[in-house]
Amino acid sequence: MTKPKTDRPFAERFEKIDDQVPMTKEEAKAILAEAGVDPTAGKKRLFAELEAIEADERQKRFARAEVSYQRDVSHISTGQADRARPEMLAQLDMYRASNPGLSTHFRDFKGANDEELRSLLAEIEELIRRDSKE
Repeated sequence: MTKPKTDRPFAERFEKIDDQVPMTKEEAKAILAEAGVDPTAGKKRLFAELEAIEADERQKRFARAEVSYQRDVSHISTGQADRARPEMLAQLDMYRASNPGLSTHFRDFKGANDEELRSLLAEIEELIRRDSKE
């Protein structure tokens, strides 16, 4: 929202007069009242406009973050559902062999169910993907 065009010349004239002749708050209020401007209502309107703008920006930031999150989540889970248990175990063994740090953190994959294996593979592959970008 923008100020009505009729307010701008008055505001410029008011600022010019204020710069030339310092005035007290009471004098300023009197001049504003004479011009038909209610400073309290104007301040409330200004803060309401600022709040609306900030709320809109927050909503847009959250929307962008949600899109990014959904993209990452879909990337992680892509291709995991089609793998059979023996294939997932073989893949985990390969990752364990090529990444010694994994061996110490994940000793026994055999007790995990299929969904846990899929999740673990997705997390490992995401970590490897991020590490390769750096």
